[in-house]
Amino acid sequence: MTDAVNVWYARVDGALTAADLHACAACLSDDERQRGERYRQEHDRRLFLVGHALVRVALSSQAPIVPAAWEFRADAYGRPEVSAPHVHADLRFSLSHTDGLVVVAVCRACEVGVDVETAA
Repeated sequence: MTDAVNVWYARVDGALTAADLHACAACLSDDERQRGERYRQEHDRRLFLVGHALVRVALSSQAPIVPAAWEFRADAYGRPEVSAPHVHADLRFSLSHTDGLVVVAVCRACEVGVDVETAA
C-alpha cells in the first residue's frame, strides 16, 4: 500500500447495539474514553466513540497491530498522528464526521484528508 488511500466509513444510528458500543470503547485508550464521555449529547458521544474506534480498526487493516495497541500524539498543528508502534509511524489518517456518519482515510507516507458533510 504505497500510493493507495483506503477509505472506511460507519453509520452511527439507532442500529448500533450496546454490544457494538462496548466493542468500540474496548479498543480506545483511557484518555479517549474520558474525552468521549465529556460530550453532553448522546449522539456526539456515539460519533466520537465510533469515529475513534474506526481509526484504530482502519489502521489495523494496514498493519498487524490490534486496534487497542495504537498510540497517538498531536503534531505541530494539533492534528493526531501515530506515535506507537513506531515502526508504523508512516501511516497517515484523517477522520471526519457529520450527523450519523464517520469517515476515515488511511494511507502510507503521504498526507491525507477527508471531509464529510450532511447534504442540505
